[in-house]
Amino acid sequence: MKLIKHLIFIFAVLFIVTGCENDKEAINWVISQSFKAGDLTLYGIKDKVGLIKMNGNEEKLFIANTGGLYYVYFWGNGKELKGKYKLLATNKETGEQIKLYEWPIEAIKDSTGADASSGGKYSLPQSGLWKLDFYIADEFFDTIIVNAENKS
Repeated sequence: MKLIKHLIFIFAVLFIVTGCENDKEAINWVISQSFKAGDLTLYGIKDKVGLIKMNGNEEKLFIANTGGLYYVYFWGNGKELKGKYKLLATNKETGEQIKLYEWPIEAIKDSTGADASSGGKYSLPQSGLWKLDFYIADEFFDTIIVNAENKS
């Protein structure tokens, strides 16, 4: 009987330990691709979420420690695209997570074909890969991966 209890305990500990491993390995840290939406080139996931930089060096989506003005486009049904969007960023190397922005989204009808959009001004504090998690009305919406480059 003691052997069975010990085996159950060992399996429980192994289950907990493997379930609590760092999620860095589970994330696909491949930079999200660009796509066309109407006349615009957006970065993100086609027909889901797209990001465009509205000022500065448009060839570099993010420059570390440099604020930028961005516009975010969302695709989806009307029910899920109501309220505020919240943007959380997680650095690949450090695991640091920061809240970049939170602002209302609005329904739109424009050449991008998106269903809703919002703006924002934010920056990433250091260079490297960042995971951007989009939430709408506190519900997870989707994730994109971006690279914050050094100034040059």
